[in-house]
Amino acid sequence: MAALNLRDALSEELALRAHAAPGYSLRKFAADLEVSPAQLSKVLSGKSTLSEEKIAKISGILKWSAELTKRAIIQARSVKGRRQISFLNKQAQYTLLSDANKEGFKVISEWHHSAILELLYVKGFTPDTKYVAERLNIEIEVAQSAIHRLIDLKMLRINDDGTWEDISKEISNLKSFDTQLATQHCQLKILEKAQEALKNTDSSICSQIGSTFSVPKSKIAEATQIIIEFQKQLIESLRDGAGATDEVYQLTTSLFPLTTIKSSRK
Repeated sequence: MAALNLRDALSEELALRAHAAPGYSLRKFAADLEVSPAQLSKVLSGKSTLSEEKIAKISGILKWSAELTKRAIIQARSVKGRRQISFLNKQAQYTLLSDANKEGFKVISEWHHSAILELLYVKGFTPDTKYVAERLNIEIEVAQSAIHRLIDLKMLRINDDGTWEDISKEISNLKSFDTQLATQHCQLKILEKAQEALKNTDSSICSQIGSTFSVPKSKIAEATQIIIEFQKQLIESLRDGAGATDEVYQLTTSLFPLTTIKSSRK
């Protein structure tokens, strides 16, 4: 999940620790961060923030990146924890996200949102949170939160007869703000799942192949467009005339340099 501000970063850290060690409490988290439980509770509820010195100290304890630390301090300095600061930086300008854009950011940055929408087309789909959680191997709470988010963003509709309907068209249409960081977070998680599949999934029902080759950097933009078109054509081809689908798949094409990039000399 992508943390957008100090509050989100601390909330996510607490959730991770509680998941790893059942019984881990806010009081224990506060002790680990060397702050009072009352102060931490106010930060997590959005009622307060922390001083720059305290943020810097917590950064060292949690081993935050310099970028995360810088943005958390900017948040504390400029808006005192009451406004949502995005981690998106474009030409040194910081973008404030509305609540709607925060939700949109989460949809793009967390893979299971698009997977939930695709699951609607799978044969035997059951409009039930438990079913979704089991099929995607995620926590029920995560599935429930994602479903509500998709409904709020008018990407998923629950009809009067209880059926679910995908009304999203394309998640990529959510571009009311720069989606680069959201996409990065999503791709990192997808790569982790690709590693899991490589280890645990029968090769007869998945495919992971790659090629190594040299290419001029000037061709990469063209290559990106070819990849986009290829993905669209492949998906359309696999769906055409296939009838009901059986599983939700992820197609990821990675094109990246293995050599150290040399800066261009003028």
